[in-house]
Amino acid sequence: MKTSNPVQQSSFWSSATVLVLALLVLVFAIGHTAAQQQMPPLTAALLVFFALTAVVFLIGFLRACLIDGEWPSVEGHWGGLGGGATGWRLSPSLIWLLGSALLLFHLVRVHQIWLLDRTRLAPATSVGLP
Repeated sequence: MKTSNPVQQSSFWSSATVLVLALLVLVFAIGHTAAQQQMPPLTAALLVFFALTAVVFLIGFLRACLIDGEWPSVEGHWGGLGGGATGWRLSPSLIWLLGSALLLFHLVRVHQIWLLDRTRLAPATSVGLP
């Protein structure tokens, strides 16, 4: 059984607090944009969902690293019937990290699609005309 010291737990909580505060700012910004009717509600809901779940995964990653002491690693595993089959083992912290990266990718992608739609649907403005 792994034991953690108070220094690791305090650094985990300070890191988690920073992530939660950043998430609150992001959710407020998305909510403000949606309230101003500049963003469709479904897009805002998707952005908030991806942001929330990405922060949960990042907190899980920090907890696995700082409290449990399991740093990201990939190990070859020789097991199976007769020891001939091979496989891979990913550490829990690496799974948390890959999950958060995937969710952040989707967050950025939804935002890019919204920006492309917004610029494509924006009315053309004439320059230089009174």
